[in-house]
Amino acid sequence: MLTHIARTLVAGLALVTMASTATAVEKTDDAIIAILDFDAVLRDSTAVNGAKEQINAMRATIEGEMAKQEDALRAEEEELRRQQAILAPAAFNEKKTAFQAKVNGIRQKLQERVRRLDQRRAQIQVQIRKEAIAILDQLMPEVGANIVLHRSQIIYATTELDITPVVTKRLNERWPSVKVPPLEEN
Repeated sequence: MLTHIARTLVAGLALVTMASTATAVEKTDDAIIAILDFDAVLRDSTAVNGAKEQINAMRATIEGEMAKQEDALRAEEEELRRQQAILAPAAFNEKKTAFQAKVNGIRQKLQERVRRLDQRRAQIQVQIRKEAIAILDQLMPEVGANIVLHRSQIIYATTELDITPVVTKRLNERWPSVKVPPLEEN
């Protein structure tokens, strides 16, 4: 008798669960998909392109400064080699160690400046991604979409689903340019 009651309860719970699941499925809206090629948005963004130009100019300046420092270091190294014949071994080793420390310091400074440039580029991309998401928040109700998929996830779709040009246009209107702050000298 107890088994019969237990079976009845389980069957009743199963029916209630299936009924509530069916109701939940019936209430779910259809998926309305929009497609976004975020790589194209970044590629066509006037702010990103302007930032790239600024960063490339800063990188070129760093490389120019580095070339001058390398020339000076080569001359200093050549002078050190000439002095090797006339200096005592201990004095030469001391100068050689100081020279190597100077080279290492310059190399570290260059690496730090390049790292900071890369960090600035990444920060700008994060800001642009945030702005693009804000644009998507506004655009999705306008186009009636409730899902946005990245273009790389799609094998085939009609062009009407692609919101990339609209997002790019609005991003360029909202954020036409960005000023990359100069690197501080250390």
